[in-house]
Amino acid sequence: MTARDRMRTNLMCLDAAVTVLEAAAAMREHRVVVIKEGRVRGLVTERDIVVRCLAERRDPMWCPLEAVCPERVVLAGPETPLAEARRLMEEHGVRALPVVDGELPIGILALEDAGRDGAAPDLEDASNGAPSRHPRGLGGDAPPPS
Repeated sequence: MTARDRMRTNLMCLDAAVTVLEAAAAMREHRVVVIKEGRVRGLVTERDIVVRCLAERRDPMWCPLEAVCPERVVLAGPETPLAEARRLMEEHGVRALPVVDGELPIGILALEDAGRDGAAPDLEDASNGAPSRHPRGLGGDAPPPS
């Protein structure tokens, strides 16, 4: 399986100059890919907003995305094998990769979508077929994250 098979396509591309507040509103429905000068600059996550904007007492109404976007970006192509994508995420300490076709962002592959060793993620608890309650989908009786 490849990144194309598992990527999420509900993405929105926003310019690096767009404010964190605007990006947060877009994140209700989409994963946000940051673009600067026509190139993918990275992804913005809730954690980026909290750690690099709010915790530093920046005003999200005025703080640009490029101020909270990680400095390095790791990309996958649509034909990148899932095992390779997972290795890239683990090696670079990221939980998702923009999937690009040339320079065009076409999706986002999250770590949980890549599965273990490139296999499809197991979404059910093997003991009874019910969805897992573990926050990472690993089975067991852990309470859902709050």
